[in-house]
Amino acid sequence: MQLISKEASRLSAIKIAEILPNGDIKILRHIYFKCTGCAQCCKDNYIPVTEEDLEILTSNGYEIDQILEDLSPVLIPKGDNQYFKAYLLRKKPFINECIFLDTDNACKVHSFKPMSCKIYPFAIKEEDNRVFITIHPSNVCKYIELDVKEEDSNTIEVVKEILFHIRQREDFKLKKLNKRVSTGD
Repeated sequence: MQLISKEASRLSAIKIAEILPNGDIKILRHIYFKCTGCAQCCKDNYIPVTEEDLEILTSNGYEIDQILEDLSPVLIPKGDNQYFKAYLLRKKPFINECIFLDTDNACKVHSFKPMSCKIYPFAIKEEDNRVFITIHPSNVCKYIELDVKEEDSNTIEVVKEILFHIRQREDFKLKKLNKRVSTGD
């Protein structure tokens, strides 16, 4: 299992918000972000997928050995000496872009794309039992404006969207657990 270095994961990880224990959002930096659909993030990054992502992709007709770069997982730092296990999506040969990116820069799996894709160019970091939304350390997106005026900021909307995706994933895990309990698996 390959370990992604902590230093690489912290490189330029700018905290924009903290999710407080009661669920409230504390804004740390005012930003403005709007995805333009340029798909640069699908071309310049290795995209980590979790086991839940793989389960969703395979339930939609994709075979694991066709979509992963390697069947061996990598460990990615999530903060405080904790790691999560992920796999890397395969890239198209010679052009170095995600296998799900079509010729129009659209995602073939948009409606069920991996969590890292849903929240990119942001990431979730845990530190000292606190949860932060950060700008992803491998950010290639040039459409994030830092330190904008509060009235021009959409940080709260960005964070709420990320929380929506997190809750969707938690619902998926809960449904999976309930199914296992009801079938005795």
